[in-house]
Amino acid sequence: MIKMYNFKKQYNSIKEEIDFSIQSVLDDSAFSSGKYVESFENKFSNYIGSKYCVAVNNGTSALHAALLALDIKSGDEVLVPSFSFFATCESVSLTGATPVFVDSDYQNFNLDLDDLELKINSNTKAIICVHLYGQSCDMNKLKEITNKYNLYLIEDAAQAHGAEYMNKKVGTFGDFSCFSFYPTKNLGAYGEGGAVLTDNKVYYEKLQSIRNHGSFKQYHHNIIGHNFRMSGFQGAILSIKLDYLDQWNSIRLRNAKLYNTYLNQINGVQIPQLVDGYKHVFHQYVIKVKNRDLLKDFLSENNIDSAIYYPIPCHLQEVYKMKVGSNVIAEKLANEVLALPIAEHITEDNIKYISGSICKFYN
Repeated sequence: MIKMYNFKKQYNSIKEEIDFSIQSVLDDSAFSSGKYVESFENKFSNYIGSKYCVAVNNGTSALHAALLALDIKSGDEVLVPSFSFFATCESVSLTGATPVFVDSDYQNFNLDLDDLELKINSNTKAIICVHLYGQSCDMNKLKEITNKYNLYLIEDAAQAHGAEYMNKKVGTFGDFSCFSFYPTKNLGAYGEGGAVLTDNKVYYEKLQSIRNHGSFKQYHHNIIGHNFRMSGFQGAILSIKLDYLDQWNSIRLRNAKLYNTYLNQINGVQIPQLVDGYKHVFHQYVIKVKNRDLLKDFLSENNIDSAIYYPIPCHLQEVYKMKVGSNVIAEKLANEVLALPIAEHITEDNIKYISGSICKFYN
């Protein structure tokens, strides 16, 4: 089976460094926060190009903490993409605020910025843009909108580690950027992890308090916070893996270009775009296809793993209970998208076989 991920192969390629980093945490008993997390925070903020980084326990906590730092609360509205992982809208609901679902751009999967602007009203306080699958949103236009309406901007960069927009890394455009280090991400922990980045010192200090029970000083609590601390093991592991991120991303881009070459002429298959000025890091290589579910079954029968990100748009989830037709492009995408194996363990021979199998299905 050609798998979507091969964690063991990746680990074996850097085993000596990873094992040493884990042993160091054990030797120093630096299990929760501590120097290994601080080292990663400094290293990651330098990599992205942001002044401050606050590491947390997962990507959902990162989004939640950013919203809390902005004092988003009941009665407020936050614009979010409907076609995204549930954590994006969930984090808004956790504050008591209301997520307002925005439709998608059919070509790049990201926010439809025309639809977004139509949904701004006096209760709108912020926008969360998701750089879906590793492709940046149109940040110039987004910044124009946030400036025009005086809105906060949070970048959900959970799938975009190392992605760029106009030669600048995503995660440097908003008031905050939020990253996930879930194991499947381009930069994945061996467990859970996340981070919030900002250039604002006041927000930075507030985030440090929020992640630690609202405490700036041990046993002194100025606000109600959460236990969002990152473990020392994940900080140490991520520091090692960050050194390899650009190399692994370059392999993903190579693989994506190979897929595009082999799949480009197959009727019924639409390949993802590579746009000038955008550096796509292909957290997922996602095609749009006819008879998606049948194709997925066919690939499985031919020992090829694939995945659907995402089969149900957020606005149609049971907890939100919106009507079908509320965001028609998001609903269309949910019926057409299919992710193929793209990570650094995938070879050109794998891609030829996968592409040949897809061609066979449609011909």
